[in-house]
Amino acid sequence: MTRFIQALCAAFFVAGLSTSASAASRLEQIGEFAIPEAYQGVGVDDRYFYAVHNRIIAKYDKKTGKLAGKWEGPKDGPIIHLDSAMLMDGKIYAAHSNYPEWPMTSSLEIFDAASMKHIGTHSFGINWGSLTWADFYNGHWWMTFANYDVPYGPNKTPYGHKLATQMIKLTADFRFVEAWVMPKVLLDKFERMSNSGGSWGPDGYLYLTGHDPAEVYK
Repeated sequence: MTRFIQALCAAFFVAGLSTSASAASRLEQIGEFAIPEAYQGVGVDDRYFYAVHNRIIAKYDKKTGKLAGKWEGPKDGPIIHLDSAMLMDGKIYAAHSNYPEWPMTSSLEIFDAASMKHIGTHSFGINWGSLTWADFYNGHWWMTFANYDVPYGPNKTPYGHKLATQMIKLTADFRFVEAWVMPKVLLDKFERMSNSGGSWGPDGYLYLTGHDPAEVYK
């Protein structure tokens, strides 16, 4: 979600999402920091935000913007392309893939938010595509496995074909429940890329972003 995250998240990861029965959701900017690691995505908890950049997760204080911790994987290590992060029960759950290598493989990487240590992984192997985001909502995991029209596949073919992008619903222990493809009107918005970010809001709506357009889809 590179360009969108740089343009939006660097400014709004400390913003508040306001909802009410009679008013639409709105974003209110309450702070702004220049964060070099905010290249792929960002996760938040009550006190910190966690900027994601491929092999790096950097932890920053929400109020001061000061660096509070950092995890960085080796260049030749198994973690290649972290794309997003979400926080739950003191753990960071980061979407990971081997993008742009072929064949596509994906995993959910788990970190301890206090120590910033890598503590676990769940591998999806070669399955639906490149995992770009994960959220836990109503007792289930929700994830998008992206595919792309950019020519990163074998012999410069499309990297999985954008129309094969799927949002997957899984149980708490990662058993498959259901899957959805993206509507054409949304795929067209993604240009040659795909769905790069997503999260369920407190209003019960799902919010998605593409890789490049500075837009949020509800």
